[in-house]
Amino acid sequence: MKITRSFAFLRDYARLSTTMQKRTDKTARIMREDMHHPSLRAKKMEPKKLNIWGARVTKGYRMTFLMTKHEIILLGVGPHNRGLGKK
Repeated sequence: MKITRSFAFLRDYARLSTTMQKRTDKTARIMREDMHHPSLRAKKMEPKKLNIWGARVTKGYRMTFLMTKHEIILLGVGPHNRGLGKK
């Protein structure tokens, strides 16, 4: 599956530490290979009618993404609430 990074994701990614960037890259590789991998803990976010998902990077960091039939569009990454698009 193809992975695309949005401008907002790239901005968030640039603000991460080098260690967290490496973990984010690893999570993206796992997503590309197996979206059902248990370490992702991927789940659909509210409201369910939108196709926006959240996945675990580490215990305290999350990334959000939009999933289509052939592509994953990474939307954001950051500390748990911010990574999920919350304040």
